[in-house]
Amino acid sequence: MEFDASAVAIFTLALARTSAWAATSPLFSSNGIAGVGRLAFAISLALMAAPVAPDAPPPPTELAMFIPVLVGQIALGLLLGWITGLALAVFQSAGAIVDLTSGFSVAQLLDPATGAQSAVIGRLFSVAFIALFFATNAHLVVVGGLVRSFQATPVTEIPFLGADSVAMAAASMSDLMLAALEIAAPMLGALLLAEVALALAARFVPQANIFMIGLPLKMGIAIAVVGSTLIFLPAYTERIVERTAYLMAGVAS
Repeated sequence: MEFDASAVAIFTLALARTSAWAATSPLFSSNGIAGVGRLAFAISLALMAAPVAPDAPPPPTELAMFIPVLVGQIALGLLLGWITGLALAVFQSAGAIVDLTSGFSVAQLLDPATGAQSAVIGRLFSVAFIALFFATNAHLVVVGGLVRSFQATPVTEIPFLGADSVAMAAASMSDLMLAALEIAAPMLGALLLAEVALALAARFVPQANIFMIGLPLKMGIAIAVVGSTLIFLPAYTERIVERTAYLMAGVAS
């Protein structure tokens, strides 16, 4: 049996990119997924993505040239994993804005998906997005974006982040942050009207304890209006995932 050192080197470089991506993407590196499962997932992706670019230049044969390419693949995988996490960050940011405005931020919960503290609405949006992400096969779009990165930047080359890629990343991040405000907009509008009503009540009934009245009132309004926001989450999930995959392809090109 002939040993193909070139194929092993290409697989090692591909595994470096996929394992770095799987380790940093919060959608696939959740604490609920065992380390062995994440490693098997990364190996499967590497086996699938390694032969994607057959016209790529051969891998370096000298160790001094191989190590910089390996480090570059790890760095690119970390960057792509961080970009993938932006999709979840959009919904967490939308929930955090509502929690801060409605008063739910006084009760923080541990989010097992990210290991960070989040309040009620933020946790709800996070769980809803993860459920929609896998129920609508959006994870296939993200994985497809990772596989296409092997065509844009072969594993045998050192990745280079050009000026166009930086501009595209900045524009896409602005769009994603705008999407977070759009998701929270219905609830923020209702809470703004509640703030105006409380301000008028404080003006005409100064002896009333507006803070004690306003806190449960705003929480109740947030719970009542959250249903109208959840209706639009599938459409926002599709839009944000497509934007994330587009950003992954653009950064890797």
